[in-house]
Amino acid sequence: MSNGKDRIGREEVLALLPKTRNTLRPEDQTQLSLDEIERLHIQRVLDASGGNKTQAAKTLDVDYKTLLAKLKKYGPAT
Repeated sequence: MSNGKDRIGREEVLALLPKTRNTLRPEDQTQLSLDEIERLHIQRVLDASGGNKTQAAKTLDVDYKTLLAKLKKYGPAT
């Protein structure tokens, strides 16, 4: 954050995400439901934001309350 901004931008958060786009084997992916894929993506973004839900909501481009509802729906990470 050498640009003098007080907030981390989307590009900076995305740069923190693992470079491997997919850690699941192709045969495992076919067994995942859409909800599970969404849950995994939300968890990865939360991990990349250091658990900051406000930043994660911005990165996911969803309202903060929407993120909270999804976290409640999916429960704690396993």
